[in-house]
Amino acid sequence: MYDIASIYSARSVDDAIRALQADPAAVVIAGGTDVLIKIREGKLAGCSLVSIHELGEELSGVTLADNGDVEIGPLTTFRGVTFSDVIRRTIPVLGEAADMAGGPQLRAAGTIGGNVCNGITSADTASTLVALDAVLRVRGPKGEREVPISQWYQGVGKVALAAVGSTSVIVNLTVGIFTGLAAGAVVAIAQHFGARRWDEVHECVHTAMLLSILIGAFFMVTGFVLTPWALRAMGTTEEALPGAILYLRVYFLGMVPNVIYNMGTGVLRAIGDFRRPLYFLMAASLCNIVLDLLLVVVFHMGVAGVAIATICSQLLSAVLVVISLMRSEMTPYQLFPKRLRIYAMPMRSILMIGVPTALQSVMYNASNIVIQASINSFGTDAVAAWTAYGKMDIIFWMTITAMAQSITTFAGQNYGAGEYERLKKGVRVSVAMTACFTVLLSTAFFLLARPLLAIFSPDPDVLEVGVEMVRFLAPCYITYILIELLTGAIRGAGKSVAPMLISVFGVCGLRLLWLFTVVPAHHTLLAVEASYPITWAVTSVAILLYYRFGRWLHPPKKA
Repeated sequence: MYDIASIYSARSVDDAIRALQADPAAVVIAGGTDVLIKIREGKLAGCSLVSIHELGEELSGVTLADNGDVEIGPLTTFRGVTFSDVIRRTIPVLGEAADMAGGPQLRAAGTIGGNVCNGITSADTASTLVALDAVLRVRGPKGEREVPISQWYQGVGKVALAAVGSTSVIVNLTVGIFTGLAAGAVVAIAQHFGARRWDEVHECVHTAMLLSILIGAFFMVTGFVLTPWALRAMGTTEEALPGAILYLRVYFLGMVPNVIYNMGTGVLRAIGDFRRPLYFLMAASLCNIVLDLLLVVVFHMGVAGVAIATICSQLLSAVLVVISLMRSEMTPYQLFPKRLRIYAMPMRSILMIGVPTALQSVMYNASNIVIQASINSFGTDAVAAWTAYGKMDIIFWMTITAMAQSITTFAGQNYGAGEYERLKKGVRVSVAMTACFTVLLSTAFFLLARPLLAIFSPDPDVLEVGVEMVRFLAPCYITYILIELLTGAIRGAGKSVAPMLISVFGVCGLRLLWLFTVVPAHHTLLAVEASYPITWAVTSVAILLYYRFGRWLHPPKKA
């Protein structure tokens, strides 16, 4: 019934600490009311257990200290808390909260320590302990420390950070699809703009903007409905699941303005305007930061506040980009809402570039979903560390994406104008610039990993895991830049199928092969992380060979 690799019964707290040091992936079990259920459901299948069940004499009981503090041992059961004379005399509300947990059997076996350490936002005793300003005494290999429970439950902190982090790959998957289609619009508009075909530019712009509304509506409905299933399929931890569902559903409600913004800024980039998208992004980011502080810190809305802040900032950016396009008077890309329609030829051009690009993004994110599921198997500390690292990592990805978008537009306009040598020179310059930036960023991340991660999570266990992640992955960024830049240039010339196939088999296929063969045999975070630089390096070599020897740069067919 229970798939357990091994179980070790600790003889003392120090013995349990030594056992966890020897096997960091091991799971502590006390009453077992949560752990055994997760094992039976397959979420912790094959895990090793360190049992502290026999430490009841050392870790259970309720006492009243001389200074008036109530001290509760972590192995004290819910029943023990409810019927404690000390609890009844001093803080009866905690006894009432403990008596609300599950049924009689669970209250007889489940422990208050396990309830707190699970970090579940709906834990029966959690809100009461927070209201009472409880202090946790935590012991580890580095000694003993006291942690206020307000820091243990860090608001949008460790558990909420894991909740938001668990949604990131799904968000990236949907974003990747419509940004892929937006890339098709960018290339089509850029090529027509470079060739000075103004009527075709006008038709492409209106086709793209109507397409963005339809795509946004589709993802809003399907995403809202399928959110719980998708998160459970990824193995999202139980403590993170409620917050993750809430965040993702609120996020999907704002999908229409999100897609409009991405498509609209794509139109502006296609004609060489990168300033206005930057201004709109700055305004949206400022809005997001202000609303995050207001809704999370002032109104204590937690994960819901983060999601609402996100969609409000997206709505603002969508409004700004639409107004900008509508006010671009006397230009071929001016937006007229009454002229929105699907034009056949522009739609064909957008889909020819956009669909392969979107499929490439889908495969990227599909492999990242498998990686997220692998990270989830290491527990909440690993998920929170991965999410905190992702907050740093986004600096690299935003930069490399911006460079790729720039070279795609540059290549598209020069391809349309027949300036092929200028196109190739631009690629060389962009690779050199990006390589310099990447080396500097990797060095900064490596040296400043701990203080940067501490901005997002002060939890020492999360920091320990996160620093290892950063110092392994950041130096490997340089192996990725050719994939993005050369693919962007080739796509700008109207060729997107070959780069897509190279990426699908190089990055995605090889990564999935690694995750399903190597990682099960070497179940460590390092083995999961290694899938990135290995697949990046292989794919970079493949895309470089295609760039040098493939027949992607030849004159377009005359319309």
